[in-house]
Amino acid sequence: MTQSDLAQTLDIARSFNTGMLVTQPDGASLRGRPMTLAQVDDDGTIWFVTDAESDLVDEVKASERCAVELSGKRLWAHLSGRMDVVDDLDQAQDLWSDAMDVWFPDGPESGGFTLLRMRPIRADWWDLRGGTMAKFAYRYAKARLKGETLSDRSFDGRGHATL
Repeated sequence: MTQSDLAQTLDIARSFNTGMLVTQPDGASLRGRPMTLAQVDDDGTIWFVTDAESDLVDEVKASERCAVELSGKRLWAHLSGRMDVVDDLDQAQDLWSDAMDVWFPDGPESGGFTLLRMRPIRADWWDLRGGTMAKFAYRYAKARLKGETLSDRSFDGRGHATL
């Protein structure tokens, strides 16, 4: 992975507050739920907060494989990797925000306050922000008029990184 790949991945991940966290607890079926991204570290690690008694904690303990799907206006990303449950009060205090007090009224010291750490292995993105959307619209219109087929490989806003 190049520094450019990491920088692009961080830029995209940090532009989202929430994403669909997907787990694979039984090795076959997938389960997803919307989750707030508590923090994205400079190395790409993504932190989540949940309750220790949640099904999500059991799912992560059953299988560390996970993905986060990020979707917004003109920007989509898929990050896949490994997740673990972390018991670290200092990190919990660093990640704490007042918005969490609805679930954890006593702060990060609340019983059940649990951290999940995702270490992405691969990131794929489609970025239509800025002039990329205009380029895509032009290529689409041109292909329609000429009866040609578009290839996603020719798409300027598409990228991936192995982290």
